[in-house]
This record gives sequence, structure tokens and C-alpha cells, in this order.
Amino acid sequence: MHIRGIELIFLGLALLAGPRLARADDEAGASHLGARRIDRTAYTLDQRQVDIGVESIEAAPFDELTIGTYVPTWLLFPYLGTPVPTGFIKARTPFFGPVAASLRVNAIYLSGASLRSELAGANSANGSLWIVPAELAVSVNPAPHWSESIELMYVAVSGKGNADGNTTIRGSAAATSFTLSSFTEFRLSGAFALTLLGRLLVHQDAAAVQGSASSEGTRVDFDLGVRRRNPLVACIVPGLQLDADRLHVDLGLGYGSFWLPILELPLAAYGPVPETNLYMRF
Repeated sequence: MHIRGIELIFLGLALLAGPRLARADDEAGASHLGARRIDRTAYTLDQRQVDIGVESIEAAPFDELTIGTYVPTWLLFPYLGTPVPTGFIKARTPFFGPVAASLRVNAIYLSGASLRSELAGANSANGSLWIVPAELAVSVNPAPHWSESIELMYVAVSGKGNADGNTTIRGSAAATSFTLSSFTEFRLSGAFALTLLGRLLVHQDAAAVQGSASSEGTRVDFDLGVRRRNPLVACIVPGLQLDADRLHVDLGLGYGSFWLPILELPLAAYGPVPETNLYMRF
């Protein structure tokens, strides 16, 4: 009877600890040594964590949600005379063992006031441009030292505007693209990891520009489409991640097509492709 009682006590403790242990297993399945990479993956910051870096400032009101803004766009104010607002929100599913998925939506707004009338050669110019990148990512962390992420990025560009001068021009533009990315991280220690980023432009609609121009009673309507010349737009970037307490540095250098940071639009020409980021995590 005494042995039977001890067995019942251990069984009761196991039942009470079960949910907590299951949660710990889920968290362990999605964690690895060192800082968890947020960009290029499906992962989000932990609740109440904050990242402050040269690329972005982001925070997590809770584990499954990260919100933020991009730093470089706000620094354009002295040159453009008006701010360039940016923001993003990233929502993650709960961890299913070592697997997580997320949806992230970015927004960049460029007002016509940010384009000086002198650049347009006009007495006045106004308009707006929206760039909205949205990404769907899936990450798997099968081992503490290794994680793999796949990301599909959709970018929509839409704008309209007009300029008045010797010639009045009015029009609108639109373009879309899809990019498929792969990001591998292999951590050698808590302070050092090797990374490999691969990107491929899988689809891009022709940029469409529609509008009209009028001068001295003459009006010309235009409907233009611009397609990329290079049939293969891709890059591969090996890199490393350095973690020292709260300070984190991401460095990479590869070759191929360069995707413009924040805008996530690729340049068709081939050349060196740098990847850099520095941030503090609190």
C-alpha cells in the first residue's frame, strides 16, 4: 500500500506539470543558442522585448506579435522636407513543436511633398506613392544549433500624381512582384552563427504607367509597360551573426541581384550583395 501511495503522488505531480512541460517543449522546439533571428524567419520577439537598431525599432506587446518602424526612412526628413512614414506588423502562430509560421505586412508612404518641385521642373507637384510588402514565412528548428526558414514576399506598388509647369503631367503607376527566399542558420556557439540567404524573383508584373500630358492646348495620353530585361533575378549571400550580451551584429556578402532594403524591390543588374544589421535587444 505504501508503494502504491508513492506511485499515486508521482502520477499527480506529472499531471500537474504536464501543461507546463508541454509549453516548455514547444518553446525549446523553437529556440536555439544565442539570439533568435527575427528578420528572414517566422519568429517574433518575446513578450515585452524591444529591438533598437540601425534598420528598425520593434517591440512585442506579446509573444505572437511584433510591431515596429524603419529608422532610415525617418532620417530622410532633412533632405526631403517631409517625413516618409513606415511601419510593419508581424503575427506568428503558436509553436507546433519545432515549426512556426508568420505573416508580416509593411507599409511605406511617400507623399508628393517629398519630391521638390525643382526636381520635377514644375511650378508645383503633388501626389503619393504606396509600397506594401507582405511576407509569409515558415521556420523549422529541428535541432538547437540549426534552423531553416522559407519566405514568400509579395510587394505592391501604387502611385499617382501631377505636376504643373510649362507642361502639365498627370498619371498613375502600379507594379507587383513575388520573391521566394531561403534562410539557413547554423549556430556554432551562443555568440557566433553562420548563415546562408538565397533569394529568387519568381514573378514580376510589368510596371504600368498611365496618364496624360498637356501643353498649349495639345494633349497626349500614354499607357506604358516596362518589363525587366534580365530573365533571372536572384542572389546568394553567406554571412555570420555575432551576439554579445544585448548587442547583435548581422553581416553578409554575396553575389547576384540586390534587393533594396525596406522596399524589398530587386535590381536586375548583378553585383556584390551586402547584408548588414546592428541592433540592441532589451
